[in-house]
Amino acid sequence: MRKLALIWLAMIVAACAGRTGGTARAGEQGVCRGKASPPSLVRRLNHVEYNRTLRDLFPGIDIPPQTVVVDLPIHGFENATRSLNPSAVLIEQYADSARIVARVAAENRGTFMPCVVRGQDFECGREMIESFGPRAYRRPLTAEEQQRYEALFKLHLDTSDDDFVGAVEVALQAFLQAPQFLYRIENGAAEDGRPMVALTDYEMASRLSYLLWQSMPDAALFEAAARGELRTSSQVAAQARRMLADPRATAAVLDFHRQWLGFDELMDENKDPVRFPTWNDTLRAAMREESDRFVAHLYASNADMLAGLLTSRATFVNEPLARFYGVPYSGEGWQAAQLPEGQRSGILTRGNFLAAHAHTTNGSPPLRGVAVLDRLLCDPLPPPPPNANLSTPVNTGPTPRTNRDLFAERTSPAECRDCHVDIDGIGFGFEAYDATGAFRTHDSGLPVNASGEVRSSQDIDGPFNGAVELSDKLAGSQQVRACMVRNWFRYAFAREPLQADACALDAYRAALDKHRGDIRELLVAIASSYPFMHRAAADRQAL
Repeated sequence: MRKLALIWLAMIVAACAGRTGGTARAGEQGVCRGKASPPSLVRRLNHVEYNRTLRDLFPGIDIPPQTVVVDLPIHGFENATRSLNPSAVLIEQYADSARIVARVAAENRGTFMPCVVRGQDFECGREMIESFGPRAYRRPLTAEEQQRYEALFKLHLDTSDDDFVGAVEVALQAFLQAPQFLYRIENGAAEDGRPMVALTDYEMASRLSYLLWQSMPDAALFEAAARGELRTSSQVAAQARRMLADPRATAAVLDFHRQWLGFDELMDENKDPVRFPTWNDTLRAAMREESDRFVAHLYASNADMLAGLLTSRATFVNEPLARFYGVPYSGEGWQAAQLPEGQRSGILTRGNFLAAHAHTTNGSPPLRGVAVLDRLLCDPLPPPPPNANLSTPVNTGPTPRTNRDLFAERTSPAECRDCHVDIDGIGFGFEAYDATGAFRTHDSGLPVNASGEVRSSQDIDGPFNGAVELSDKLAGSQQVRACMVRNWFRYAFAREPLQADACALDAYRAALDKHRGDIRELLVAIASSYPFMHRAAADRQAL
């Protein structure tokens, strides 16, 4: 069986020509129409998209999550096209996964087979290929592709001692290792001299589903593509609004925030057990889950999500987290709660961010300041020089000194000040939180000084006192809002925006402002925009 699958994989790679089927849309006048976008590479499913596609490809079957290489993030995002190159390890993992998934699916074939099997039933196998193939390829199979799969199926029936189940398994392995399954190939319409080419209906269906669900299109989206109803901005917007009400959209929004704000970075953090005896895996896991619950709550509220992300005191706690935050708790499980006023507000004052951007013994103003500059203000700084001392500063004298004093001394040399005047100006505002993120008013027996100053921003320069006040400033910043839109662009287009994308960024920002910060409407604006519905004319993708 393995030999047959490998032979088939070689045949299909040699035969495929990147055809995507469907009809190109005539298009409609829209914002940024005719603006040329940079060429893009063929996009492979990343590890999240791969597993969610397997789940939706076999509904009703408990497909075990498959372990594949986690793709290298670029600007925090794991779907950046430049990082999705295949490797020998990944190819082997895909082959192993195809065997595992095909075996599970074949054993539970009754949930997706379109016919009743009667022995060595080639006709039932043909029907299976005819119904399953378009869902795996995310477009109709060509006659040639249908024939190749039928030939593979029949070859197994004729030459193997296995029964019908084995033939199904081999066919499924071939589908799951096909480039048309693992990659999102977009060729669009025939080129006519214009700088941009409209995507076909089926290509748009996939773009929509992977933007909003991180998975394959559902039946309604396939049907819309078949009817030619994904050709205008209004048609795409209607589908996007439908899809954004689905729980899969919530999961995708959570994953965007996981990547953008680095929620998983916390899971590698350990703290000094002597100084922080209450720090343990249970508390760390609760902090991590709180982030997802908080984002899901904001998404469901249909409000200004960015403002809520930075200023809301609403949260969800279990018993260890309630004790950590000092909020009332009774009963068991996760409960809604309000964080203490003056101590906590949005995501920057919660355990996940604070503990992840800290050292083992104390908080780190540089790590916290850099995170705010990079992820919320889109103002990344160059890496520290090779000779920079990145260790936690330690007080070696007899007189108590605060963490702030030690870091200020560390970064006082002239060669450090150019960057650290901006970094520490923000980072010192988090000094009311220790290495675990616990609130404190004293450090080493001395009063905490959490005053700071934002410098070199576009619209919020000035002093502040504490991270709650900083969060309020950030929530009112147009630069922060533009930065969030920029990060949604990175996620949606799987690349860094360039000068040619300025029109699109302005349009997406205007849509967000028009709808008072509603993330759903930002995503509708992206999905139904001219740049998202087209590709560069010189960017033909073929395998």
